[in-house]
Amino acid sequence: MLLFYSFLAACSSQPKYSRSEEAIARRAVDFAYLYYNQQFTEAVGLATPESRPWIAFAASALTADDLVVINAEDEASHAETDAVEQTSDTTATVQLTVSRVFVIDSIGQPGHFTDRQQVSLQLVRRANNWLVSLTHGL
Repeated sequence: MLLFYSFLAACSSQPKYSRSEEAIARRAVDFAYLYYNQQFTEAVGLATPESRPWIAFAASALTADDLVVINAEDEASHAETDAVEQTSDTTATVQLTVSRVFVIDSIGQPGHFTDRQQVSLQLVRRANNWLVSLTHGL
């Protein structure tokens, strides 16, 4: 019986992710925090150069009315990691749940916040750094 409890304790103390996957997840969560809190200039630093046009597009889509709604919000967006899949030494996918997402879905109307949104981010490793790689808008 003692052996069984030792086995359970060993299994439960195993980390959820490897060290590499932890670094990948941290980068994805940091990017999501900046991006979904409209800190686009800072988010660019965590993304590939090829992602810059998509981030710039998101920033340019905000209107003065959107900014009124965003600035009136007390709660910041935040992200939680649901899954990390490192597909090679240089590529990975992270599934996140982002809370308090600002959504622009109607032309001529200010955006609004949603409670939760599932997001999938692709990351690539360049010069020993994990970077978010956007191939389309989020």
